Amino acid sequence: LVAGAGARGVGDGDGAEAQRERDAAVARANQLRVGGDADGALATLRDLWGRCPEARVLVQMALAEHSASRWFDAWRHMNEALAAQGDAWVDARRPVVERARDVCRAHLATVVVASDAPGATLSVDGQEPVPLPLARPLVVAPGDLTLEVRAPGHRPMQRAVTGLRTTCVPSVQVSAP
Repeated sequence: LVAGAGARGVGDGDGAEAQRERDAAVARANQLRVGGDADGALATLRDLWGRCPEARVLVQMALAEHSASRWFDAWRHMNEALAAQGDAWVDARRPVVERARDVCRAHLATVVVASDAPGATLSVDGQEPVPLPLARPLVVAPGDLTLEVRAPGHRPMQRAVTGLRTTCVPSVQVSAP
């Protein structure tokens, strides 16, 4: 996947200049990625994303993350790009982006988290808490993680989940303490 036409928002130039700047940055990042420097490609694309937050840039960033085996970030960014409404660039490449996202997903683990505490929130490895119950199972990188459930009127509850693999779906019930 490479960038196509039609962007604005990069730099201070007009639309055509901004598009050339964006396309040049994506081309540099792709050269780095293909040359084995996924971290350099990712740095270039993160900088570009800061100036040009377009779905196509997010896809390119996800591809660099994919090359660096950063499966969760790549999967998340591809999902965000695919959710972009009316983005012609993504729409034209949707089946390819979906296949790449599915490759990333195959490298991730799933865990089901439930709590009986009203108003409970879940934080995974110190990340921003989300309300429980979850609409679907939690997708995470394989390995170990720490779940923290907080609920009004209850002490915080932490639970270590170890050895998560891509081939199993553990269920974790966190009761209100």
